[in-house]
Amino acid sequence: MKKVILPLVMAAAVTTVSAEGGSCAMTGFYLGLSGGANFTSADVKSDFTSNAVAAALATPANTHASLFGLGTMTANGRAMGGAVDLFAGYGIGFSSGLYLGADAYIGWDGTKKTIYQSSNFDPAAAAAAVNSVTYKLERKMSYGLAARLGFMVTPSTLLYVKGGIEGGQFKAREDINLAAKAIGGNAILALPYSKSVSKNRINFLVGLGAQVFITKNFFVGAEYHYLFGPTINIPNSGNVGVLAPNGGPQNNTAIPSASVKVAQHAIKIRLGYKF
Repeated sequence: MKKVILPLVMAAAVTTVSAEGGSCAMTGFYLGLSGGANFTSADVKSDFTSNAVAAALATPANTHASLFGLGTMTANGRAMGGAVDLFAGYGIGFSSGLYLGADAYIGWDGTKKTIYQSSNFDPAAAAAAVNSVTYKLERKMSYGLAARLGFMVTPSTLLYVKGGIEGGQFKAREDINLAAKAIGGNAILALPYSKSVSKNRINFLVGLGAQVFITKNFFVGAEYHYLFGPTINIPNSGNVGVLAPNGGPQNNTAIPSASVKVAQHAIKIRLGYKF
């Protein structure tokens, strides 16, 4: 009788472990390292409407008018940078195959690039100088918290979606260089202008991924997420001097304000250990 019962008990145990193996394997604390690339998109907008600098630059003799004009300048720039994150979290696998977990992470972001640059040769300026406008974007680190909801498609393979929040400082820089020139009896002074604005705020992100256990405790995965980034406003706190005819008093005209709207795509490979 024992010879009959023992094999049945062992078979039942194997069946139970097979059915629930996926959920057991996924439940617990874990930590790991991820690496990949961030692809950042930036929409730049600068308003030169009714600005004395724009009016001067838009004279027929100045070919730089195509850049500044007398209206709103818009452009889109893209930057790619490396990314490395340290993450930790906890997940629960259910016998139905459902998975629920949460990650906390902190990492390095290598985004640093000129996202827009334009310059025009100005034959009307002294020494045939060049006028230019440049916008740059930079980010060094990020940190966040995200929930993961998924399903075990095999006992060792998880597909999931994620949603959460992410912080980290973005810095935008505006550089405007104007060549000295005389227009209508007035002299616009050559004056390079630079302004940097940083913004550190919490933004929402969404994403999806896949994760596979290669041993009982080690897993690898791939993940994508989209960050709804901040809008960085660069105020018109600078001035360009305009000299009146015959050495009269200097008048100031404000550099136009600008805004940089940021969004970021991230693709990363994850390697982790579940305790």
